[in-house]
Amino acid sequence: MAEQQTQQVAPKTNKVYAFIWGMVAVATLWLVASQIPAPVNYLSSNIGDYDSVGSAPSYSLADSKSNVAALPVANMTQTRKVTTNYLSVHVADVSRFHLQLTDFVESIKGKVMNEYVTVSTDDQSESGTMTVLVPNKDASAFFNLVSSNVIKVVDRQISSYEITQEYTDIARQLAQYEETYAKILKFYDKAKTVSELIEVQSQLTMVQQNIDSLKGRKMALDELSSNTQYTIYSSTNEFNLPYVPQGTFEFAKTFKLAVRSLIAATDKLTTLVIYLVVFAPLIAVGVLVVWGVRRHKARKQ
Repeated sequence: MAEQQTQQVAPKTNKVYAFIWGMVAVATLWLVASQIPAPVNYLSSNIGDYDSVGSAPSYSLADSKSNVAALPVANMTQTRKVTTNYLSVHVADVSRFHLQLTDFVESIKGKVMNEYVTVSTDDQSESGTMTVLVPNKDASAFFNLVSSNVIKVVDRQISSYEITQEYTDIARQLAQYEETYAKILKFYDKAKTVSELIEVQSQLTMVQQNIDSLKGRKMALDELSSNTQYTIYSSTNEFNLPYVPQGTFEFAKTFKLAVRSLIAATDKLTTLVIYLVVFAPLIAVGVLVVWGVRRHKARKQ
């Protein structure tokens, strides 16, 4: 009878062990898979979004185009471009590096748009992201400053697109609305009844809102085209940089990515093993308790 009970308990115990090892295997596979980098395309980022640079709400350029071409607009032959640089750099000290860049940007009347620094709990490495606008004439000097204060520029990508036509359309439509506002204002001075005043005031308010919106977008385009934007990813650990090869296949870059993923996965796996070793006594106690309870129930039966 005792032999039969032992045979009944053994398969259940094996199932417990199988479940535990299964969970360990799943966790290991998940850690390895999480280290495979997803394609990152810096150039697809929504850089140059006019509403994000202090402009007013967007307004459709399709409205009221009949008289736009007839209005004079100055400086419309100037070519305007928006240029953005994406840099991944390996540095010795992220905080100090950011301070150097901030001092330089302020000295050339540029602008720090955003900045943050994080510290990894795994290896205590620092990583940071910084986005700045620098005047076009100082763009090369800024890049030289970055290059001279880093261990290595790991990757650089440049995005550039022309906004001349869009800027021209906005400027012409703005001129039209300003002319319309002046005409409506004359009717306001001639209004005699309250209803006429309310109607004219409503039209003035609507036109003024369109003028403010277009002025905001025009100012944003002015700022973007007269400055070069740099988004800089920095880290004291090169393998933490958000860098993937773009365009055609390059064996060297892909190999570096594979090595980076392998090291990161090994680090996570080692951490998991250490945790398992530390918690092994608790796991063993839990397994023994479950096994003892089931064995006790089997004996009662």
